[in-house]
Amino acid sequence: MGVIRGSSYYTIVDGPSWTQAEENAIALGGNLVAVDSEEENDFLVNSIGGGFWIGLTDAEEEGVWKWSSGSEVGYTNWAVAQPNNGVNLDDGSTQNYAWIHPHFSGRWDDHWDQHDWYNPLSGTALGIAEVPLSYFSVSDLTIEEGEKGKVTISRTGGTQSSQTLTLTTSDGTAVVGDDYGRKNKTLTFAAGETSKTVNIVSKEDSLIEGDETFTLTLSASGADAVPAQISDGVATVTITDDDQPTY
Repeated sequence: MGVIRGSSYYTIVDGPSWTQAEENAIALGGNLVAVDSEEENDFLVNSIGGGFWIGLTDAEEEGVWKWSSGSEVGYTNWAVAQPNNGVNLDDGSTQNYAWIHPHFSGRWDDHWDQHDWYNPLSGTALGIAEVPLSYFSVSDLTIEEGEKGKVTISRTGGTQSSQTLTLTTSDGTAVVGDDYGRKNKTLTFAAGETSKTVNIVSKEDSLIEGDETFTLTLSASGADAVPAQISDGVATVTITDDDQPTY
């Protein structure tokens, strides 16, 4: 289950503790969600629901609440008398981790980093991860007949998610086999990787035919945990003719 809002992807991650949920969010390329407005809070409650960890914690310094993503805290939505920094009588731990309470109309409560409450729909404690979306584009290319060249696939936006794409060719005035080599290639971007190059090969002939073109299409895999976004997924490859007429 996941939803897109702006340039972020929101999805549920396992706990049961806040710490484990945060680790799972980081593994996806993000953090537990940093809620920066009433509109975003309402969006989360309406589209995902209540009863989930969010990224707010004062574990580092009591009373100083910070988002795990490093975002500035400019909005909070605490329930009445919260946060109350309750103490666990069994181990002395304090309530340093925020969650959207399922019974407080979208308001927040602080809690211990342990599983003694659960999401009513799942039967366990879960978190909401917020992952910055990655945007991909493919470059155009001009090469001479019989030569090789490279196109570049670039990533902007979030770069810490793993993403899988496919790059395929389709005929224009240039024909596969006669004018160029077919491509049907899977591309995997690891976390932190922002660009890749792919070799394109044209084929030599002796015909005087003018410039020819074919198309490269970049598409996202439907299997990724975080959906890749295609900002410019169509490139034109132009093959210039190197044959000259004889008189």
